[in-house]
Amino acid sequence: MLKIGDFSRLSGISIKTLRYYDDLGLLKPVEVDPFTGYRYYSARQLPRLYRLLALKDLGFSLEQVSQLLAEGVSADQLRGMLRLRQAEQQQRVDEEQERLTRVAVRLRLIEMEITLSNYDVILKNIPTQWIASARQIIANYQAVGQLYPSVFGHLERHGAPGGLSVALWHDGETKDSDVDAEAGVYLDRALPSGEGVAVYQLPAITTAASSGYGKTWSVCQSALA
Repeated sequence: MLKIGDFSRLSGISIKTLRYYDDLGLLKPVEVDPFTGYRYYSARQLPRLYRLLALKDLGFSLEQVSQLLAEGVSADQLRGMLRLRQAEQQQRVDEEQERLTRVAVRLRLIEMEITLSNYDVILKNIPTQWIASARQIIANYQAVGQLYPSVFGHLERHGAPGGLSVALWHDGETKDSDVDAEAGVYLDRALPSGEGVAVYQLPAITTAASSGYGKTWSVCQSALA
């Protein structure tokens, strides 16, 4: 048997919480010394404690947890509930990450609006440019990053350093899902295509740029067919 302090260290649950669970009848000690009142636990109680904590993390009240434990919820049932909650939480995380990305984009656009108020917009002619790229239908705009590893791997196999990384969007409108995306890397020369990576020349285009205070940079590029 283990003293409550030893059981606390073994389980990672505080003594105060163990006493609270004892008072509620959720996890009773296997023995209580009648003279000292010391509580003693057994390592065999760990599975019940872990189920208790899992049910609590699933959002059940302690009263509901007590009822489920009394009914003998199985490990398979608990595993299924935890996996469902895991999927739900992951979806919330993904949604919040997308929202955070959108906020960052909106903030950047506002900052550009303030900055560009002091600059003149000019047009620049960009010559043809070699590019190595991978094109796929992806879940959303943020997922374009998953296409770059195949492109970089192709460049490494052909001993090409590569230059600026770019993303090209081929849909005629902004979409919430199923985005036709192309992840590319500019090249200084032609390379063989293959293994899902296309190497070709981007056509010459006219791009809008902002110029002022001795600096010039591109702020908007015409869409590529």
